[in-house]
Amino acid sequence: MELVNSVVMAGDSLHLSAEPRLVLGPGLRRESSQIIVSQNGILRHTKPFTYYVDYVQRRYVPTRGDTVIGVVTSRSGENYRVDIGSADSAVLSYLAFEGATKKNPPKVETGDVVAGKLLTANKDMESELVCVDSRGKEFILGILSDGYLLHTSIHLCRKLLNAKCPLLKALATRSKARLELVIGMNGKIWLRADTFGETVRLGNLILRCELMSNEEIQQLCETGLK
Repeated sequence: MELVNSVVMAGDSLHLSAEPRLVLGPGLRRESSQIIVSQNGILRHTKPFTYYVDYVQRRYVPTRGDTVIGVVTSRSGENYRVDIGSADSAVLSYLAFEGATKKNPPKVETGDVVAGKLLTANKDMESELVCVDSRGKEFILGILSDGYLLHTSIHLCRKLLNAKCPLLKALATRSKARLELVIGMNGKIWLRADTFGETVRLGNLILRCELMSNEEIQQLCETGLK
């Protein structure tokens, strides 16, 4: 489509009817047979059929299926309340962990950092968070112990997760330190390296990438990950 990588404005109507199976991401919504832009930004396309608008977003708006990182703020009955940076807290059941049962509940405390996936996201109700994938496994989800939590922009998180961004590949191949990294779509990044000093150094390197092009990020990795 000609508009891909071009600026679109809220209210614009996009003609994407030629695509067999459309997946609409943030910044787009379907109204009858039309695709309407809901945010000002740049239209992006991810193969095969996903379109979204890349825009600057200060407050996170929960989207079903997003992987997010949050902080447990309280417990109410069988549920935990988790701050994910949105207008309202998300609800996390103590049964939404791998292997959790009523007789074997997870050890979650107020202040713990958790990574989860949004099971439901609706403007008229609280978002529901789970710490297991579709197979019931945690993988990268669950309690994130130790480490360092970066509060950054949603734009940077989207940028890092873009397949064209060289940073994650460089961290995996060039970094001499053992690194664990989880990126949330809500503008939070958790990382843990061998030492606290190395964790802070890599965290600062990640933050520097926000206003850089992919070519500049590649150069930064070549000099900063020796």
